[in-house]
Amino acid sequence: MNKPGSDVWMLRIRYPQMRDAGKYECQVSMRPPIARVIELNVVEPQAIIPSAPELYVDHGSPLNITCVVPDSPEPPENIFWYHRDKMVSYDGSRQGVTITTDKGPTTTSVLFIPDATSHDSGIYVCAPQGMKEASVRVRVLNGELPQAMQTGSTCRCCAGSSLLLLPMVFYHMMVITRFSVNL
Repeated sequence: MNKPGSDVWMLRIRYPQMRDAGKYECQVSMRPPIARVIELNVVEPQAIIPSAPELYVDHGSPLNITCVVPDSPEPPENIFWYHRDKMVSYDGSRQGVTITTDKGPTTTSVLFIPDATSHDSGIYVCAPQGMKEASVRVRVLNGELPQAMQTGSTCRCCAGSSLLLLPMVFYHMMVITRFSVNL
């Protein structure tokens, strides 16, 4: 793209996809020719549930599940929560369930259940619109110790644990490169 009379050329890729990643070359036909190579890395935004893969909570205790979408170029329009493949509804028969979402450079959504019961055990999915989802397995304990449970998982992350491992998060990004030539 070039404005008439300007010596600045721009390449703009709207809605970049993974297949747009790679090297781009801008060439100016003159003697000697001028060329500049730019590498475009496209990465996908995704949700993170810091307490994943498992979260333990005592029966009757409050359950907070936090989902984070960091460094997204734009906050997701909606974040949907699912439990056992059904959308979580805070205006349904279950009293006190709330979902709070704070949008910004790092978007955070919190699912809150004031008094966890065995029915609240299972897999919860945080699904930001247009981005990769994240999940966590919740286990509501009835007096058991999480250390004594056989889950088949190699990692045990308990509520209140001081250890927090976050995977690297990437997001769709488009770099608009300006190339100026003085003749």
